[in-house]
Amino acid sequence: MSDVDAQVLRLFHRVRPPDFREQLPVRESFSRADNVAEQRVRRLQDAPHTRLLVKVKLNADEHRLTLINFPRKLTAMPDGTKLSEFVAWCAKHITGDEKGDAQLFLDRLFQAFGHAGLKEAGATLEFRVRKSDEVGGGTSFADLVWKPVVLIEMKKRGTDLQKHYRQAFDYWTRLVPNRPRYVVLCNFDEFRVYDFDTDLDTPKDTVALKDLPERWGPLAFLAPGSPKPTFDNDREVVTRQAADCLADCFRKLVKRGVPQPMAQRFILQMLVALFAEDIDLLPKYFVTQILEDCSTPASTYDLIGDFHEKAVKVKVWFTCDY
Repeated sequence: MSDVDAQVLRLFHRVRPPDFREQLPVRESFSRADNVAEQRVRRLQDAPHTRLLVKVKLNADEHRLTLINFPRKLTAMPDGTKLSEFVAWCAKHITGDEKGDAQLFLDRLFQAFGHAGLKEAGATLEFRVRKSDEVGGGTSFADLVWKPVVLIEMKKRGTDLQKHYRQAFDYWTRLVPNRPRYVVLCNFDEFRVYDFDTDLDTPKDTVALKDLPERWGPLAFLAPGSPKPTFDNDREVVTRQAADCLADCFRKLVKRGVPQPMAQRFILQMLVALFAEDIDLLPKYFVTQILEDCSTPASTYDLIGDFHEKAVKVKVWFTCDY
């Protein structure tokens, strides 16, 4: 590991210690009180685990970075309020019966992610899947197919979803052309998410229904536009990969002739922005979605430039001492 890699990784661990999330009560919604952001900053400054300093001066009418005042519209960002309402509705109306509740549950799920309904999104319920001749032929019915995005198979509440992996995989292999990239097994209490383009055996993530308003990232592809999901199942590996990417970005900036202090400042600003997203000082997946939408040099210039311009406008300064 190079000196730059080690430096960035040390800073990552300094601002994101393993138990930091549990030690700081930062789960409140941005909309609950005007002083929530200030309270979080004070808790962050007082935390013994980090020397990160976040200085925030708030205006009365424009006190946080949200989708409302961010100058460019991102591809899709599910509404946490709608997802919370969906979870509450399930607790009240869903018993977990595979036959009686599955279709209603799925339609409400699509609505919670921003669609008018699953039919309006183009998904099909009870999609006919022809069985292979090796098992006698005939037809099976997949609970939901939304090509080319996702296959969802529902099971009754309490079911061990691992036992039904083979059924879902067999359905997926038969869904040509435009085979869905993602497969979801759900038992009304949790979603097990597979990405068969990258891993045929192991789920990329598992999300409990009760956690969906906070952890919708692994199911982000259900939103209009099918944005790329964000998986959190291996934080240590993800942290190392992110540190490697930041170090590589720093080296490339310097190689292009960017002065080293300027490149270092930019890298540390992006690091702190990702950290702020991780502890909910910024909306969940906000910075991640900006980076995902940077598909061309022009869009990268606009999106990251707008983000930094807005951070300055609302008087948000990040400084790191290490």
